[in-house]
Amino acid sequence: MFNQKHVKKRGRRRAAVVVVVVIGLVAMLGFAVLTVDVGYLYNVRSDLQRTVDAAALAGASALSISPSEGINRAVACAALNNAGGIPVGLEGADVQLGSWDSIGQTFTPLTGEAIQFADACRVTASLSSAEGNAVPLFFSGVFGRSSTDISASATAQFGTAHTWDVMIVQDKSGSFTDALDLAKTADQALVQCLADHTDNESQIGFVTYTGTAKLNVPLQSLDIGYDQIMSTIDNLDPCCWWWCGGKLECKTGTNIAAGLDIATVELVNSSGTPEMGTAIVIVSDGKPQGTTWTTYTDEELRDMAVASANAAAAQDISIFTIYYAGSSSTPEEDAEFLEGLVRGNGTFHQTDDADELSSVIWKICASLPLMLVE
Repeated sequence: MFNQKHVKKRGRRRAAVVVVVVIGLVAMLGFAVLTVDVGYLYNVRSDLQRTVDAAALAGASALSISPSEGINRAVACAALNNAGGIPVGLEGADVQLGSWDSIGQTFTPLTGEAIQFADACRVTASLSSAEGNAVPLFFSGVFGRSSTDISASATAQFGTAHTWDVMIVQDKSGSFTDALDLAKTADQALVQCLADHTDNESQIGFVTYTGTAKLNVPLQSLDIGYDQIMSTIDNLDPCCWWWCGGKLECKTGTNIAAGLDIATVELVNSSGTPEMGTAIVIVSDGKPQGTTWTTYTDEELRDMAVASANAAAAQDISIFTIYYAGSSSTPEEDAEFLEGLVRGNGTFHQTDDADELSSVIWKICASLPLMLVE
């Protein structure tokens, strides 16, 4: 006999199975939506991070030129990239220049005059509804969400944990007397920058010159000699005109070769093996010249300076030159000569304003290699 009760039970089972299948299909659809959209968002987020990484490095690379160039390079770099096919546009406000504290792992934005001493560039980029470029979603619209916002940031700083040996060769001739205090501040700024952005085993020394030269601080590691060199620079007196004793004499003229030669000997005789090589930084207000008390003519002194620069370059020493033109009657000629002393990876920098010497000499430190710090 046909069992109607059995048929009803079987029908209920089939209905229950259909419900379970429907629920399972919905769950599977949800997982598919999640997998596709989350995977897509992951790729877009990775693209956006790569973009801000590149933009931060581009911005930091221009800190040795000017703050405005740093911002412009970061914005331009971002414009060359996209994230998941979506253009990444930066505004100037999305790029911040500031200082990076490697110990506290914190970034402090700088503004006003302080921005010229920025050592880091932070870039933040967003793909959002507010920006009009939110990331579209493929399947999440089924659940009422068709797009989402993502953002990324990166900070790049100049400086590495590598060692760099540097000799500062400071002009102390009579024509530099009025600007010497500001030059001393600039020299100390370079020492401080090297202490903050290279390994403590980096070595630094200090030489002054007029018609002769003096080794004020022998080449030694920042770990040992930082206090000595900062104190020596701080206590540096102008050259002396009469009854000078052991002080450098103003009347002997300007002999850059004398300073270069001492600096070269210090670097060549060093037992260190600096990973970033060796460098001489010349701070001067003009080309070499003699006086009635000197043995060499102006032309001979200039030939000697070129020969000394070549000798340094032969030892793989880079030469940077800082030219203060405020006291010169022949600034174009002086600039051409001092730029001609640049060797290796060195660069030439010029200012007519002694107040700018610190920011100008900072650019040498800002030319250190770059790294992403966050």
